[in-house]
Amino acid sequence: MSLLEKSHEYCIAIASHISNPDRIPYLLECLDSLISQRTPINIYLSISFANEDIKEKTLNNLYNNSGFIVPEYLNIRVREKKTPQMRHYFLLYQEMVKKHKWIMFCDDDDTYIPDRTAIIIEAICNTEKSFIYTPELHLAGLYENTSTKSHKIQRHEYWCYCVQVSLIGYFFEKVEPVPGVLEDRCCDVLFGEYLRRKAPNWIYMTISTPMYNYRVEENEDSVTGFIQNNQHKYTNQTSPPQLGHDNWLDYVLNWNDFLHDNLTIFLHDTYLRTLVGCDLETILKTEFKNNYAILDYVDQKHIRKITELYNRVKMVCDIIYDHKLN
Repeated sequence: MSLLEKSHEYCIAIASHISNPDRIPYLLECLDSLISQRTPINIYLSISFANEDIKEKTLNNLYNNSGFIVPEYLNIRVREKKTPQMRHYFLLYQEMVKKHKWIMFCDDDDTYIPDRTAIIIEAICNTEKSFIYTPELHLAGLYENTSTKSHKIQRHEYWCYCVQVSLIGYFFEKVEPVPGVLEDRCCDVLFGEYLRRKAPNWIYMTISTPMYNYRVEENEDSVTGFIQNNQHKYTNQTSPPQLGHDNWLDYVLNWNDFLHDNLTIFLHDTYLRTLVGCDLETILKTEFKNNYAILDYVDQKHIRKITELYNRVKMVCDIIYDHKLN
């Protein structure tokens, strides 16, 4: 059977929230690379916008741009309110699961090389010919691995993977009902960690050829870009004076304000550290450094928020990871 005959089993999912009109060309470049694949497959784009002006500009570029033709296999789903990345994927999953067996991913400002879908489909098809499915043995999919280390040793981004749709379904079944976990900006990291922690009876193939172009420049709107650009605001390097010192109370009050203003960053770090196995005490000591000593004196609602997030993420990890956290 030819690749084209099997291509209907495959699709690409993209999640996008456009808050800056300068990023619209990146989305068009992304879509153009997917549309131009040597073996075209269905593309699902779930997209939301910061406001109506950006929405209008984006859709005009998509539908009224003479240099960009929307093919019938590009399925654009416009969401009426701001939608987090993994919520986009959850909404697309409801549609994809009815039509496709294998799912690829792409960030909305990245691109594929022209042969990426063909190479992935051919690799999976060739493996399926000789793969013996049993109740105990499953073909999970494959991942693009340009390093010398397995994903069991070195973490890979979620977009490296092409996976069986049932793996995505199980992830959403367990994660979506838990408040605040799917909506977090780092839930894609949780998804990637879930994929790499599948039991050995879930078999992954690897492809060593670089086929995915990750945009590294002009990425200040990303979580990483935001943190790098605001590092000076929340880097926690100060030390409290001794209890009883004249400046002790002022220091605690100022640091409490600092914690309040930067709580989003501390929650971000808590989410990431939890999903890779750090316990709460280690997280607090690592995040607050020398100021861990005054934790009992700051507003406890901040610590409760960190603790509650830790507990929710840890509970989800305990459920979805086959290889459990230590």
